[in-house]
Amino acid sequence: MKSGCNPRISPARNRNGRLYVDKRTLFRRLLLTAKWQALAKTVGSGTLRQRVLYIGPMSYELIEVRAKSDWQEYHSLRRRVLWERRGLTNYDETHADEYKAANHPLLLKLDGRAIGTVRLDDFGNGAGAVRLVAIEPDLQRQGHGRVLSDYVENYARRLGIKTLYVNAAPEAVGYYEKLAWKPEVWDEAELVGIASACRQMSKRLTLSQKVSVDTRGAPEELPLCMHNSIGPFLDVLKTWAARQPDVLAVAIVGSHARGVARPDSDIDVIMVVDDPVRYLETSVWLECFGRLGAISNEEWGLLQSRRVHYVDGTEVEFGITVRSWASTDPVDPGTKEVVSDGMLILHDRETLLQSLLAKLQQSHASS
Repeated sequence: MKSGCNPRISPARNRNGRLYVDKRTLFRRLLLTAKWQALAKTVGSGTLRQRVLYIGPMSYELIEVRAKSDWQEYHSLRRRVLWERRGLTNYDETHADEYKAANHPLLLKLDGRAIGTVRLDDFGNGAGAVRLVAIEPDLQRQGHGRVLSDYVENYARRLGIKTLYVNAAPEAVGYYEKLAWKPEVWDEAELVGIASACRQMSKRLTLSQKVSVDTRGAPEELPLCMHNSIGPFLDVLKTWAARQPDVLAVAIVGSHARGVARPDSDIDVIMVVDDPVRYLETSVWLECFGRLGAISNEEWGLLQSRRVHYVDGTEVEFGITVRSWASTDPVDPGTKEVVSDGMLILHDRETLLQSLLAKLQQSHASS
C-alpha cells in the first residue's frame, strides 16, 4: 500500500470470468466470525452492539453470463419473475440486446444458487442503464436486491459509468428511492412494451460506497456486500479506534471497500494518527485484533504500513499516516488514488476523511 493504491489489489474478474466472488468454507467462516465476536466483547467498554451483516453463512457472487448453464438460469429466473408472474407470455431468449458487446448480462448467486438477474447496458458516454432486475420471489424483501444493487454499481464504476438510468416498475419505485435514485425522464421512447407503465429514474454514482455516519464519525451500517467474515473484525477495529484519543480517522480501502474482495484478499486499513511512532515501533496494539504471526514494515511517502499476518490466516495491512495525508488543499495525488479506488470510513473524529471524500466527489462530478 503506497501513498497511492496497493499494487497487489486483485482484479475483479478471475480466470473463469466470474466477478466479485465472496466464498469461504462454512467451517472457516463460522470460526472467524466466532473469533472476532469474542474479541469484540473484550475490546469495547460496556456492551458492544453487534451488527448482523448476514443471516446464516451466506456467500454471494455476481457473474457475467457466459456459460450455457448460466444463460439457462438467467433466462429462466427472469422469465418467471418478470413475465409469467405478470401474465405475459412473449419472453424472447434470443433478443439481440442480450448479445450486444456493450451490454452486460449478470447473474447473482447465493451459495451457488442463482437468485437474481440484471443487465447493465453501457451507453459509452459515462452513462448506462440497469435493466430487467429480478430476484427470486421467495427471497424478495430480504436484502438480496440491495446486494445486487451494490455489486452492479461497483461493476458500473469499473466501466467508467458515472450516471445510471432505470425504467422502474411502479411497485419498485419506493425501493429505488431508498437507494438514492431520483425521478428523471431520460428517454421516453423506451416506455413501451413491458416498460410502458414504468417510471424513469437516474442515479449519480459516487467514487465509493455511500455510508451514513453517526455523531461519533462511525458508520451506522456496513455495506451488505462487505466480505461476511470481516464484519466482526471491523466492529472490533471501530471500537478500538474510538477509544484511542490520538487516532483521528480509520478507513478500509481497496477491494474490501469496493465490495469486490476475493477470499484471499488482504484487508487494507488507513489510520490517520497524531503520533505515528507509537504505532510503527510497538506491536502490542496489533494484538487487539488477533494472535500475531509475521509482521513487516513498508514505507510509501506520507504513508507507512505494517503488514500483519495473523495466526488464523487473516492478513491486514495497516497504513499509518498523519493528518496532512487527508489534506484537501490540495489533495495529494497518492491520496486521491487510494480514495478513488474505494474507501469505507469507520471512524472520523474530526471529519477529515468525510471532507476529503466530499472534495473528490465534487471534483468527480464536475469532470
